[in-house]
Amino acid sequence: DILDKEEGRKFLAALFQLSPQITRDLHQVLRRDLLDYKRRSIWECIGEVYFRAYLAADGQVALALEDIVQSYMEMAVKLVDEPKFARLLCVLDAFHAGASDHKKVMAMLCHGYGPVLFRALDYPNDHCRRNALRIFSRAFPIRDPEHTRPEASKRVEEQFSKLLSFLHDKNAAIRADAVEGVCGALQQHWTLLGSSLAIPAL
Repeated sequence: DILDKEEGRKFLAALFQLSPQITRDLHQVLRRDLLDYKRRSIWECIGEVYFRAYLAADGQVALALEDIVQSYMEMAVKLVDEPKFARLLCVLDAFHAGASDHKKVMAMLCHGYGPVLFRALDYPNDHCRRNALRIFSRAFPIRDPEHTRPEASKRVEEQFSKLLSFLHDKNAAIRADAVEGVCGALQQHWTLLGSSLAIPAL
């Protein structure tokens, strides 16, 4: 399979950059197949392809890829099928993992999740709210690289407070996911959160 080899993934990522129309056509093929693949490693490889393509893209191709990633964000929030949700989360995780090293990716996640994720965190529907929380926990913190240091600190504090609020959700599964999300945030971002936020959470 072309996705199993690094050269194959590089080749697909390069194809994405040929034109916006080719970008959209390839996306339709990958999206159709993505939801049928059952091997986690394949989902991770597809995420890598999108990530590589976006890092190298500019202009209209970059905009097309941003639209594609946002469509995955929206789809993941609403998915009821747990295996398919896990597959989409693998794709999005490629961008979550790369955000801290690439301001371009950080900005894309901030702008993409802005109209999608934060609204979904307040949905009355338990399933959508739980999906949103699980995505939020993986993406945390969602930052705008253009923010000043005080603005960035305020945003991190607001987002961590939102994460903590789910510890008191009426849904037991959501509360359990919130425990995992808070622990993950403390483990990975203790320095960023600072003792004033981290210690009271314990």
